[in-house]
Amino acid sequence: MGKGRRLVYQVVLQTSASSRKPIGMYSFGILFALAQALGFKAQELTERRLQEHGVSAFRAFALQRYALIPALIWTAVFVRKDDVYLVIHSPILIGYLLFIAIAWNLQSFISSYLLNRISSMTGFSTLQHMVYLPILLIIGTFFNHDTPNMYSLLAVLSLVAAFAIQPAPHEENTRPRFALPVAAIVGIALLGTLINGANSGISRNALQMLRPEDFLAFFSVITIALCWAWTLFFPGTPEEARILKKYRWQAMAVPLIWFAASIPESWAYAELPIYIVVSIGAITFAFDTISDFTHRRIRFNLRTASFILLALLGMGLAVYAA
Repeated sequence: MGKGRRLVYQVVLQTSASSRKPIGMYSFGILFALAQALGFKAQELTERRLQEHGVSAFRAFALQRYALIPALIWTAVFVRKDDVYLVIHSPILIGYLLFIAIAWNLQSFISSYLLNRISSMTGFSTLQHMVYLPILLIIGTFFNHDTPNMYSLLAVLSLVAAFAIQPAPHEENTRPRFALPVAAIVGIALLGTLINGANSGISRNALQMLRPEDFLAFFSVITIALCWAWTLFFPGTPEEARILKKYRWQAMAVPLIWFAASIPESWAYAELPIYIVVSIGAITFAFDTISDFTHRRIRFNLRTASFILLALLGMGLAVYAA
């Protein structure tokens, strides 16, 4: 079976008989997955720069609470009374949304916490995919009936090798490769991945009951309201306030980019298996590489070239396996 036919076959398996769409519609799911991956990468790189300027991981995470403003606007435009009635009278849907809100806050904070704990963005992204792919593959296989193959295993092995090598640091990058013990970084990343994987699976179930635009409205309002509520108990320092004021445009961009990327994300998860969505996001590794060279986190030599080739091989195999 050709790769294109295999992809369509896997995608069709993820939809119920009552919600199947014409095969041509799934190409839009791929475009949505690509759009959300590029959006979240832009947010991630912006947040990384703020942390490098001196903003704490928690304060960078807390910036996302300002996405409540576009979330409320989106809700006012797209949510109908019937949609609210559906949610109120569906205990399981309420449970889904509450679980998603709590899981998103935990996973998002973990991501912000780890974001600047590795000296390069390419190293951080390799860690993400090295941990994400096997966990999401397991979840997709046993819960969403995705179909794995040997390329998935080869992808994970290549990413493990790349993470072990790590790119060579630039002469100006005097910080250690890891700000925490490697076991702690991998363990925290694994915890975040397990939470994210469960969250993604529940989100796909909720999207079987709600239109993507309604899901985005309820998810974003509840989730960001929770983020706003608990981050208010931990005010920032005067130094962080000064840094955020100096880099106000980057600070403002974080919540806006997050919400903008969440729009195609809702449609991507409604159309495609989780593993495919994550695999398509591997294309953003190119932006991590450009960022690392631009901000002099890494330098080019044989070690860096080997790292990049292994990482690209792993991510390429992951995309092919999807």
